[in-house]
Amino acid sequence: MWVVDQSGNADYCLVLVTVIAPVEGCRGELGKVKGTVSSIQGAGIDKVFILLKNSDETRQVLTNNHGRYDFESYAMDGSSYQLWPEKYDNPLDGINTSDVIRISKHLLLKEPLKNGFQLEAADVNDDGAVSVLDIITLRKLLLGKIDSLPIQNPWQFFNVNKQSQSLLSLGIDYKPLLNFTGVKIGDVNGDITNYSDVGRGLQDVVMVYYTDQRFLAGQDLEVSIFSTEALDMEGLQMELSLDKGRLQLVSVVGERIGLEEGEWSNLDNRLLISWINREEGPVKNGEMFTVRLKTLGDGQLSDAIALTSLRLNSELYNKDRTIPLKLLPKLSETSMFVGQNVPNPFRHSTAFQLQIPEAMSVNITISDLTGHVFVHRSERYLKGLHKMEVSRDQLGAPGLYLLQVSTGGHQTTKKMILLE
Repeated sequence: MWVVDQSGNADYCLVLVTVIAPVEGCRGELGKVKGTVSSIQGAGIDKVFILLKNSDETRQVLTNNHGRYDFESYAMDGSSYQLWPEKYDNPLDGINTSDVIRISKHLLLKEPLKNGFQLEAADVNDDGAVSVLDIITLRKLLLGKIDSLPIQNPWQFFNVNKQSQSLLSLGIDYKPLLNFTGVKIGDVNGDITNYSDVGRGLQDVVMVYYTDQRFLAGQDLEVSIFSTEALDMEGLQMELSLDKGRLQLVSVVGERIGLEEGEWSNLDNRLLISWINREEGPVKNGEMFTVRLKTLGDGQLSDAIALTSLRLNSELYNKDRTIPLKLLPKLSETSMFVGQNVPNPFRHSTAFQLQIPEAMSVNITISDLTGHVFVHRSERYLKGLHKMEVSRDQLGAPGLYLLQVSTGGHQTTKKMILLE
Protein backbone atom coordinates (compact mmCIF):
# COMPACT_ATOMS: atom_id res chain seq x y z
CA MET A 1 0.00 0.00 0.00
CA TRP A 2 1.46 3.42 -1.05
CA VAL A 3 1.14 6.61 1.00
CA VAL A 4 1.84 10.11 -0.54
CA ASP A 5 1.89 13.38 1.45
CA GLN A 6 1.14 16.95 0.18
CA SER A 7 4.80 17.57 -0.72
CA GLY A 8 4.99 14.52 -2.94
CA ASN A 9 6.95 12.35 -0.54
CA ALA A 10 5.93 8.71 -0.90
CA ASP A 11 6.54 5.35 0.73
CA TYR A 12 4.83 1.96 0.86
CA CYS A 13 4.26 -1.11 3.08
CA LEU A 14 2.80 -4.60 2.66
CA VAL A 15 -0.72 -5.07 4.12
CA LEU A 16 -2.70 -8.33 4.39
CA VAL A 17 -6.47 -7.78 4.12
CA THR A 18 -8.88 -10.62 5.04
CA VAL A 19 -12.52 -10.26 3.89
CA ILE A 20 -15.05 -12.25 6.01
CA ALA A 21 -18.52 -12.83 4.63
CA PRO A 22 -21.37 -12.27 7.15
CA VAL A 23 -22.86 -15.65 8.20
CA GLU A 24 -23.20 -17.55 4.88
CA GLY A 25 -22.51 -14.89 2.25
CA CYS A 26 -22.34 -11.25 1.41
CA ARG A 27 -25.42 -9.13 0.84
CA GLY A 28 -27.03 -10.18 -2.37
CA GLU A 29 -25.61 -13.72 -2.07
CA LEU A 30 -27.53 -16.74 -0.82
CA GLY A 31 -27.66 -18.06 2.76
CA LYS A 32 -29.36 -20.90 4.66
CA VAL A 33 -31.91 -20.99 7.46
CA LYS A 34 -31.54 -24.37 9.13
CA GLY A 35 -31.48 -25.82 12.64
CA THR A 36 -32.64 -28.55 15.01
CA VAL A 37 -35.61 -29.11 17.33
CA SER A 38 -34.77 -31.31 20.33
CA SER A 39 -36.63 -32.79 23.30
CA ILE A 40 -35.82 -32.21 26.97
CA GLN A 41 -33.54 -35.23 26.77
CA GLY A 42 -31.74 -33.81 23.72
CA ALA A 43 -33.11 -36.20 21.08
CA GLY A 44 -34.45 -34.76 17.81
CA ILE A 45 -38.23 -34.32 17.45
CA ASP A 46 -39.68 -35.20 14.06
CA LYS A 47 -42.72 -33.84 12.22
CA VAL A 48 -42.46 -30.35 13.69
CA PHE A 49 -43.68 -27.55 11.44
CA ILE A 50 -41.10 -24.74 11.19
CA LEU A 51 -42.55 -21.45 9.94
CA LEU A 52 -40.50 -18.57 8.50
CA LYS A 53 -42.39 -15.32 7.94
CA ASN A 54 -41.56 -11.87 6.60
CA SER A 55 -43.77 -9.01 5.46
CA ASP A 56 -44.46 -10.70 2.12
CA GLU A 57 -44.85 -14.40 2.76
CA THR A 58 -44.80 -17.32 5.20
CA ARG A 59 -42.91 -20.50 4.36
CA GLN A 60 -42.85 -23.79 6.25
CA VAL A 61 -40.91 -27.05 6.36
CA LEU A 62 -41.08 -30.21 8.51
CA THR A 63 -38.30 -31.54 10.70
CA ASN A 64 -36.93 -34.93 9.69
CA ASN A 65 -36.47 -38.04 11.84
CA HIS A 66 -33.49 -36.41 13.55
CA GLY A 67 -35.33 -33.17 14.32
CA ARG A 68 -33.47 -31.19 11.65
CA TYR A 69 -34.99 -28.67 9.25
CA ASP A 70 -33.57 -26.76 6.29
CA PHE A 71 -35.19 -23.95 4.31
CA GLU A 72 -34.09 -23.30 0.73
CA SER A 73 -31.52 -20.56 0.13
CA TYR A 74 -32.40 -16.95 0.90
CA ALA A 75 -30.86 -13.67 -0.24
CA MET A 76 -28.66 -12.20 2.50
CA ASP A 77 -30.15 -8.74 2.10
CA GLY A 78 -30.83 -7.88 5.73
CA SER A 79 -34.55 -8.72 5.55
CA SER A 80 -36.30 -9.38 8.89
CA TYR A 81 -38.07 -12.69 9.56
CA GLN A 82 -39.98 -14.42 12.34
CA LEU A 83 -39.12 -18.10 12.93
CA TRP A 84 -41.15 -20.44 15.16
CA PRO A 85 -42.09 -24.16 15.49
CA GLU A 86 -45.52 -25.77 15.81
CA LYS A 87 -46.50 -29.40 16.35
CA TYR A 88 -49.83 -31.22 16.46
CA ASP A 89 -50.28 -34.83 17.56
CA ASN A 90 -52.36 -37.16 19.71
CA PRO A 91 -52.71 -35.56 23.17
CA LEU A 92 -51.62 -38.88 24.71
CA ASP A 93 -48.44 -39.31 22.68
CA GLY A 94 -45.47 -39.53 25.06
CA ILE A 95 -47.65 -39.42 28.19
CA ASN A 96 -48.26 -42.28 30.61
CA THR A 97 -48.51 -43.00 34.32
CA SER A 98 -44.75 -42.60 34.81
CA ASP A 99 -45.28 -38.86 34.27
CA VAL A 100 -47.92 -38.86 37.04
CA ILE A 101 -45.38 -40.62 39.29
CA ARG A 102 -42.77 -37.99 38.46
CA ILE A 103 -45.07 -35.08 39.44
CA SER A 104 -46.03 -36.90 42.65
CA LYS A 105 -42.36 -37.31 43.63
CA HIS A 106 -41.83 -33.59 43.01
CA LEU A 107 -44.74 -32.58 45.24
CA LEU A 108 -43.61 -34.96 48.02
CA LEU A 109 -40.05 -33.50 47.74
CA LYS A 110 -38.66 -36.98 47.04
CA GLU A 111 -37.23 -35.92 43.68
CA PRO A 112 -37.90 -32.20 43.05
CA LEU A 113 -37.97 -31.11 39.43
CA LYS A 114 -35.01 -28.81 38.85
CA ASN A 115 -35.10 -28.48 35.08
CA GLY A 116 -37.20 -25.51 33.96
CA PHE A 117 -38.48 -27.46 30.96
CA GLN A 118 -39.71 -30.28 33.25
CA LEU A 119 -41.53 -27.75 35.43
CA GLU A 120 -43.15 -26.35 32.28
CA ALA A 121 -44.27 -29.87 31.28
CA ALA A 122 -45.60 -30.60 34.79
CA ASP A 123 -47.91 -27.54 34.79
CA VAL A 124 -50.60 -29.57 33.08
CA ASN A 125 -53.54 -27.25 33.80
CA ASP A 126 -51.56 -24.13 32.82
CA ASP A 127 -52.12 -22.21 36.07
CA GLY A 128 -48.47 -21.28 36.56
CA ALA A 129 -47.78 -23.79 39.34
CA VAL A 130 -47.25 -27.53 39.85
CA SER A 131 -49.83 -29.01 42.23
CA VAL A 132 -52.08 -31.99 42.93
CA LEU A 133 -54.49 -30.49 40.39
CA ASP A 134 -51.97 -31.30 37.66
CA ILE A 135 -51.92 -34.96 38.75
CA ILE A 136 -55.72 -35.07 38.70
CA THR A 137 -55.89 -33.47 35.25
CA LEU A 138 -53.22 -35.72 33.75
CA ARG A 139 -54.87 -38.85 35.13
CA LYS A 140 -58.23 -37.74 33.68
CA LEU A 141 -56.55 -37.60 30.26
CA LEU A 142 -55.06 -41.08 30.68
CA LEU A 143 -58.37 -42.58 31.83
CA GLY A 144 -60.37 -41.02 28.99
CA LYS A 145 -62.39 -38.68 31.19
CA ILE A 146 -61.15 -35.74 29.09
CA ASP A 147 -59.94 -35.82 25.48
CA SER A 148 -57.23 -33.17 25.77
CA LEU A 149 -55.47 -30.97 28.30
CA PRO A 150 -56.95 -27.54 29.13
CA ILE A 151 -54.34 -25.64 27.13
CA GLN A 152 -54.45 -24.21 23.63
CA ASN A 153 -51.47 -26.19 22.35
CA PRO A 154 -49.79 -29.01 24.32
CA TRP A 155 -46.48 -28.32 22.57
CA GLN A 156 -44.30 -25.40 23.69
CA PHE A 157 -41.01 -24.48 22.00
CA PHE A 158 -38.14 -22.31 23.25
CA ASN A 159 -35.03 -20.92 21.59
CA VAL A 160 -31.74 -20.31 23.39
CA ASN A 161 -33.19 -17.13 24.91
CA LYS A 162 -36.25 -19.05 26.23
CA GLN A 163 -38.45 -17.29 23.64
CA SER A 164 -41.13 -19.01 21.56
CA GLN A 165 -40.14 -17.10 18.39
CA SER A 166 -36.83 -16.04 16.90
CA LEU A 167 -36.50 -12.69 15.12
CA LEU A 168 -33.92 -12.94 12.35
CA SER A 169 -32.20 -10.43 10.11
CA LEU A 170 -30.68 -12.31 7.19
CA GLY A 171 -27.40 -10.48 7.08
CA ILE A 172 -26.22 -10.72 10.70
CA ASP A 173 -25.26 -13.62 12.94
CA TYR A 174 -28.63 -15.30 13.61
CA LYS A 175 -27.44 -18.91 13.95
CA PRO A 176 -27.88 -19.28 17.75
CA LEU A 177 -31.61 -18.56 17.35
CA LEU A 178 -32.29 -21.37 14.88
CA ASN A 179 -32.40 -24.27 17.38
CA PHE A 180 -35.37 -24.95 19.63
CA THR A 181 -36.22 -27.20 22.58
CA GLY A 182 -39.68 -28.78 22.42
CA VAL A 183 -41.72 -29.47 25.56
CA LYS A 184 -44.83 -31.68 25.40
CA ILE A 185 -47.04 -30.61 28.29
CA GLY A 186 -47.63 -33.64 30.50
CA ASP A 187 -44.51 -35.48 29.29
CA VAL A 188 -42.48 -34.62 32.38
CA ASN A 189 -39.85 -37.25 31.60
CA GLY A 190 -39.28 -35.68 28.19
CA ASP A 191 -39.08 -39.10 26.57
CA ILE A 192 -41.67 -38.62 23.84
CA THR A 193 -38.97 -39.24 21.24
CA ASN A 194 -38.62 -42.78 22.68
CA TYR A 195 -42.35 -43.39 22.55
CA SER A 196 -43.96 -46.08 20.41
CA ASP A 197 -47.10 -48.22 20.35
CA VAL A 198 -45.32 -50.86 22.34
CA GLY A 199 -44.07 -48.59 25.08
CA ARG A 200 -40.85 -46.78 25.95
CA GLY A 201 -37.58 -48.23 27.14
CA LEU A 202 -39.21 -51.60 27.67
CA GLN A 203 -37.37 -54.38 29.45
CA ASP A 204 -38.48 -57.89 30.42
CA VAL A 205 -42.15 -58.76 30.92
CA VAL A 206 -44.21 -58.97 34.11
CA MET A 207 -46.90 -61.64 34.23
CA VAL A 208 -50.19 -61.18 36.05
CA TYR A 209 -53.00 -63.72 36.06
CA TYR A 210 -56.68 -64.49 36.50
CA THR A 211 -58.49 -67.80 36.98
CA ASP A 212 -60.15 -68.94 33.76
CA GLN A 213 -63.73 -70.18 34.04
CA ARG A 214 -66.97 -70.79 32.22
CA PHE A 215 -69.85 -68.39 32.80
CA LEU A 216 -73.55 -68.24 31.95
CA ALA A 217 -75.76 -65.25 31.12
CA GLY A 218 -77.24 -63.40 34.09
CA GLN A 219 -74.44 -64.03 36.57
CA ASP A 220 -72.56 -61.60 38.83
CA LEU A 221 -68.92 -62.46 38.17
CA GLU A 222 -65.84 -61.46 40.13
CA VAL A 223 -62.44 -61.78 38.45
CA SER A 224 -59.36 -61.37 40.62
CA ILE A 225 -56.16 -60.12 38.96
CA PHE A 226 -53.18 -61.48 40.88
CA SER A 227 -49.43 -61.96 40.74
CA THR A 228 -47.47 -65.04 41.75
CA GLU A 229 -44.46 -63.04 42.95
CA ALA A 230 -43.75 -59.77 44.72
CA LEU A 231 -43.70 -56.81 42.32
CA ASP A 232 -41.28 -53.96 42.95
CA MET A 233 -43.12 -51.08 41.29
CA GLU A 234 -43.89 -47.40 41.73
CA GLY A 235 -47.10 -47.68 39.72
CA LEU A 236 -48.80 -49.28 36.76
CA GLN A 237 -51.32 -48.65 34.02
CA MET A 238 -53.54 -51.15 32.26
CA GLU A 239 -56.22 -51.40 29.58
CA LEU A 240 -58.48 -54.45 29.87
CA SER A 241 -61.07 -54.89 27.11
CA LEU A 242 -64.26 -56.90 27.65
CA ASP A 243 -66.46 -58.62 25.07
CA LYS A 244 -69.48 -56.28 24.88
CA GLY A 245 -71.79 -59.09 23.88
CA ARG A 246 -70.98 -61.25 26.91
CA LEU A 247 -69.58 -59.09 29.73
CA GLN A 248 -70.41 -55.73 31.28
CA LEU A 249 -68.01 -53.88 33.59
CA VAL A 250 -69.64 -52.97 36.92
CA SER A 251 -66.85 -51.86 39.27
CA VAL A 252 -63.29 -52.46 40.48
CA VAL A 253 -62.17 -53.17 44.04
CA GLY A 254 -58.49 -52.74 44.85
CA GLU A 255 -58.17 -52.19 48.59
CA ARG A 256 -55.12 -54.41 48.89
CA ILE A 257 -52.95 -52.14 46.75
CA GLY A 258 -54.85 -48.94 47.54
CA LEU A 259 -56.48 -48.53 44.12
CA GLU A 260 -58.73 -45.51 44.50
CA GLU A 261 -61.91 -44.54 42.68
CA GLY A 262 -60.17 -41.83 40.66
CA GLU A 263 -57.50 -44.23 39.40
CA TRP A 264 -59.73 -46.31 37.13
CA SER A 265 -62.47 -45.70 34.59
CA ASN A 266 -64.89 -47.54 32.33
CA LEU A 267 -64.39 -46.31 28.79
CA ASP A 268 -66.66 -48.09 26.31
CA ASN A 269 -66.54 -51.34 28.34
CA ARG A 270 -62.76 -51.10 28.64
CA LEU A 271 -61.22 -50.96 32.10
CA LEU A 272 -58.51 -48.27 32.25
CA ILE A 273 -56.23 -48.10 35.29
CA SER A 274 -53.59 -45.49 36.19
CA TRP A 275 -52.30 -46.29 39.69
CA ILE A 276 -49.47 -45.01 41.92
CA ASN A 277 -47.99 -47.11 44.71
CA ARG A 278 -48.20 -44.98 47.86
CA GLU A 279 -46.47 -47.55 50.07
CA GLU A 280 -42.76 -48.14 50.47
CA GLY A 281 -41.43 -51.45 49.20
CA PRO A 282 -42.76 -54.02 46.71
CA VAL A 283 -46.36 -55.18 46.33
CA LYS A 284 -46.62 -58.67 47.83
CA ASN A 285 -47.70 -61.57 45.66
CA GLY A 286 -51.38 -62.40 45.61
CA GLU A 287 -54.54 -60.56 44.61
CA MET A 288 -53.98 -57.04 43.29
CA PHE A 289 -57.56 -56.02 42.50
CA THR A 290 -60.92 -57.56 41.63
CA VAL A 291 -63.03 -56.74 38.58
CA ARG A 292 -66.78 -57.08 39.08
CA LEU A 293 -68.74 -58.02 35.97
CA LYS A 294 -72.29 -58.73 34.82
CA THR A 295 -72.56 -61.58 32.32
CA LEU A 296 -74.75 -60.91 29.28
CA GLY A 297 -74.21 -64.25 27.56
CA ASP A 298 -72.53 -67.62 27.93
CA GLY A 299 -68.83 -68.02 27.36
CA GLN A 300 -65.31 -68.76 28.50
CA LEU A 301 -63.55 -65.97 30.39
CA SER A 302 -60.30 -66.34 28.42
CA ASP A 303 -62.28 -65.74 25.20
CA ALA A 304 -63.98 -62.61 26.55
CA ILE A 305 -61.23 -60.50 28.18
CA ALA A 306 -57.83 -59.35 26.93
CA LEU A 307 -55.28 -56.58 27.37
CA THR A 308 -55.43 -54.05 24.53
CA SER A 309 -53.65 -50.76 23.76
CA LEU A 310 -56.31 -48.59 22.16
CA ARG A 311 -55.57 -45.82 24.68
CA LEU A 312 -53.05 -47.13 27.20
CA ASN A 313 -50.17 -49.54 27.00
CA SER A 314 -50.34 -52.01 29.89
CA GLU A 315 -47.08 -51.52 31.76
CA LEU A 316 -45.42 -51.37 35.16
CA TYR A 317 -43.01 -48.65 36.34
CA ASN A 318 -39.98 -49.35 38.50
CA LYS A 319 -37.79 -46.26 38.96
CA ASP A 320 -36.46 -45.50 35.46
CA ARG A 321 -37.70 -48.75 33.93
CA THR A 322 -40.90 -49.30 31.98
CA ILE A 323 -41.87 -52.97 31.92
CA PRO A 324 -44.79 -54.36 29.86
CA LEU A 325 -47.54 -56.30 31.59
CA LYS A 326 -48.92 -59.54 30.21
CA LEU A 327 -52.20 -61.02 31.44
CA LEU A 328 -52.57 -64.80 31.32
CA PRO A 329 -55.28 -67.22 32.44
CA LYS A 330 -54.61 -69.69 35.21
CA LEU A 331 -56.58 -72.88 34.82
CA SER A 332 -59.04 -74.06 37.38
CA GLU A 333 -59.03 -77.77 38.09
CA THR A 334 -61.67 -78.42 35.44
CA SER A 335 -60.92 -75.84 32.75
CA MET A 336 -58.91 -75.93 29.55
CA PHE A 337 -57.16 -73.07 27.75
CA VAL A 338 -56.76 -72.70 23.97
CA GLY A 339 -54.42 -69.95 22.78
CA GLN A 340 -54.90 -67.89 19.61
CA ASN A 341 -52.87 -69.17 16.68
CA VAL A 342 -49.63 -67.30 15.96
CA PRO A 343 -49.04 -65.81 13.47
CA ASN A 344 -52.52 -64.75 12.49
CA PRO A 345 -53.10 -63.98 9.63
CA PHE A 346 -50.58 -66.42 8.14
CA ARG A 347 -49.38 -67.59 4.72
CA HIS A 348 -47.40 -70.79 5.19
CA SER A 349 -47.95 -72.19 8.68
CA THR A 350 -49.24 -71.26 12.11
CA ALA A 351 -49.46 -72.79 15.58
CA PHE A 352 -51.60 -72.60 18.72
CA GLN A 353 -51.15 -73.79 22.29
CA LEU A 354 -53.46 -76.09 24.19
CA GLN A 355 -53.21 -76.34 27.98
CA ILE A 356 -54.88 -79.39 29.53
CA PRO A 357 -55.67 -79.46 33.30
CA GLU A 358 -55.75 -83.28 33.39
CA ALA A 359 -55.52 -86.20 30.99
CA MET A 360 -58.59 -86.18 28.72
CA SER A 361 -59.88 -86.75 25.20
CA VAL A 362 -59.89 -83.68 22.96
CA ASN A 363 -61.54 -83.09 19.57
CA ILE A 364 -59.90 -80.56 17.23
CA THR A 365 -61.49 -79.42 13.94
CA ILE A 366 -60.66 -76.69 11.45
CA SER A 367 -63.41 -75.75 8.98
CA ASP A 368 -64.33 -72.93 6.62
CA LEU A 369 -67.47 -70.82 6.89
CA THR A 370 -69.46 -73.29 4.77
CA GLY A 371 -68.85 -75.99 7.38
CA HIS A 372 -66.41 -78.02 5.28
CA VAL A 373 -63.92 -79.69 7.65
CA PHE A 374 -60.27 -79.67 6.57
CA VAL A 375 -58.64 -80.89 9.79
CA HIS A 376 -60.09 -83.31 12.33
CA ARG A 377 -58.24 -84.86 15.25
CA SER A 378 -59.65 -86.85 18.16
CA GLU A 379 -56.92 -87.83 20.59
CA ARG A 380 -56.25 -88.27 24.29
CA TYR A 381 -53.88 -85.66 25.70
CA LEU A 382 -51.91 -85.76 28.94
CA LYS A 383 -52.02 -82.94 31.48
CA GLY A 384 -49.83 -79.98 30.49
CA LEU A 385 -49.08 -77.61 27.62
CA HIS A 386 -49.27 -78.85 24.02
CA LYS A 387 -48.39 -77.06 20.78
CA MET A 388 -50.34 -77.78 17.58
CA GLU A 389 -49.08 -76.73 14.15
CA VAL A 390 -51.21 -76.16 11.04
CA SER A 391 -49.75 -75.84 7.53
CA ARG A 392 -51.19 -74.26 4.43
CA ASP A 393 -51.26 -77.66 2.72
CA GLN A 394 -53.91 -78.84 5.20
CA LEU A 395 -56.35 -76.07 4.23
CA GLY A 396 -58.16 -74.88 1.13
CA ALA A 397 -58.46 -71.43 -0.45
CA PRO A 398 -57.31 -68.27 1.37
CA GLY A 399 -59.91 -66.89 3.76
CA LEU A 400 -61.40 -67.25 7.23
CA TYR A 401 -61.27 -70.60 9.05
CA LEU A 402 -62.73 -71.69 12.39
CA LEU A 403 -60.61 -73.66 14.86
CA GLN A 404 -62.77 -75.56 17.33
CA VAL A 405 -61.38 -77.43 20.34
CA SER A 406 -63.83 -79.37 22.47
CA THR A 407 -63.93 -81.81 25.36
CA GLY A 408 -66.88 -83.31 27.20
CA GLY A 409 -67.79 -80.05 28.95
CA HIS A 410 -65.83 -77.35 27.17
CA GLN A 411 -65.68 -75.89 23.65
CA THR A 412 -63.55 -73.01 22.35
CA THR A 413 -63.65 -71.45 18.90
CA LYS A 414 -60.85 -69.34 17.43
CA LYS A 415 -60.75 -67.53 14.07
CA MET A 416 -57.81 -68.16 11.72
CA ILE A 417 -57.05 -66.15 8.57
CA LEU A 418 -55.13 -67.69 5.67
CA LEU A 419 -53.63 -65.14 3.26
CA GLU A 420 -52.84 -65.46 -0.43
